[in-house]
Amino acid sequence: MVYQADFRENHIVIIGEEIVGLLPEYEIGEILPRRLEGILRNLEHFSGNRKMLHILAGETARLMAFLNGSSLKKEDVLRKLEELGDEEAWKIYRSYLAGRKTEFSAKFLRDFVAKRVETMKKTKTSLPGLSAFQHDGQRQGNGHNRDSNV
Repeated sequence: MVYQADFRENHIVIIGEEIVGLLPEYEIGEILPRRLEGILRNLEHFSGNRKMLHILAGETARLMAFLNGSSLKKEDVLRKLEELGDEEAWKIYRSYLAGRKTEFSAKFLRDFVAKRVETMKKTKTSLPGLSAFQHDGQRQGNGHNRDSNV
């Protein structure tokens, strides 16, 4: 299932750990189309805000890595983006982790996100992040279970 583990590992829980059990869980194949459409909506919404565009581009790069078999650990995402040979995604994500220190133009970030989302839409059925899940929720080959997030 997607979401709970990421929330526990990567977000500060202000009202306490007990909230985690109340969070919904979703299959990645179920939420991916909505996630991709949400990215495109946010791309339009944040079109004039370069800081938010960089965050969106970083999240897009992270999603690409995850769908191609990466865990959600920052080092794993960087390694997977490098393996994929997507230098732009690697640079964006590395900069995203460093507090968006590298300057990218708003046009570059918009184009990056739009292009990668369209690619993910077209190839989603052949991506390891989707095909690696068995019906029982265990991820094949890397020991992860469905408690991963996008």
